[in-house]
Amino acid sequence: MNSEFIYQLTDVKKSYREKNILDIPDLKLRSGQIQIMVGPNGAGKTALLNILSFLEPPSTGQVQFLGQPVTYQNNDLADRRQQVTLVMQNHFLFSTTVFNNVAYGLRKKGLDPTIIKEKVMTGLALVNLSDFADRPAAQLSGGESKRVALARALVMEPSVLCLDEPTANIDRRHEESIENVIRQINQSKGVSVIMTTHDLNQAYRLGHQIFSLVNGRIVTTSMENVFSGELQETNGLKYLELKPGLKIYVDASHPGPIHICINPRYIILSREKFKSSARNVLTGPITNLAFQGNLVRITINVGVELTAFITKASLDELGLKLGEKITATFKTVSVLVP
Repeated sequence: MNSEFIYQLTDVKKSYREKNILDIPDLKLRSGQIQIMVGPNGAGKTALLNILSFLEPPSTGQVQFLGQPVTYQNNDLADRRQQVTLVMQNHFLFSTTVFNNVAYGLRKKGLDPTIIKEKVMTGLALVNLSDFADRPAAQLSGGESKRVALARALVMEPSVLCLDEPTANIDRRHEESIENVIRQINQSKGVSVIMTTHDLNQAYRLGHQIFSLVNGRIVTTSMENVFSGELQETNGLKYLELKPGLKIYVDASHPGPIHICINPRYIILSREKFKSSARNVLTGPITNLAFQGNLVRITINVGVELTAFITKASLDELGLKLGEKITATFKTVSVLVP
């Protein structure tokens, strides 16, 4: 059994009411890592999580789990679901105590009450809610509720934890707590984590592997710059008009609504415009500078927020500071149209 990859997907497609939601020719997710899926709303992220957690089968294609094909038959799924737990963004807590919520799955397994109590208290300690066991779930804040749902999943001791936007709509304190739990269970217990997020900074903080989903397809570029609109054409030049007067020129063929992605590593920054064959030349002030290892993530307001990566050496050479105007230049072939 090949366990290098927790999942291998081949030619997986998913359709609802004759509408294609997913089209994934090939995807491999490594065991023992934190894998983070990013993408715009409606990209198919939840559909993919449902397939990975064995709640829904793909319409066509093959899913392998730990090197073995998944048949999506009831006798096969029972074993798989023991190893994979999904925590949805809009999770549900029962109208009872925190303890009873976390104990629910353990009681369904028929474990001894002493063992259940030990596991529940260990789970609550892991999410820093040891003193909340007797508290009614209805009295929890949004962040506390998410941590209880996470504890309820962790006490089942899954090999794989699937998380749908685990820190959405909560304050920074709860976000940090949940991120710390995710790191801890991955590092100390070897749990493979697959999660979705809209927070790209979080993706870079946590992820061993980050992959992007746009229109149901895997995109290999960064998801820093994703825009949507109608493909237009004037004098043979095709472009996406993000707002009046703000055009992104693209190399695309199919008309109508499209998504585009611009890899921030393909954007050249300069203090002044320079002679180039690149059609996309946008100017605006720097609104954010963030250091990520050897790179600097620079956000520029060109009418929309555009992100570019440069090295620290380039930052020093250009002498860039917040609020200063900068020019971003990139070619049409650097704009990915999934």
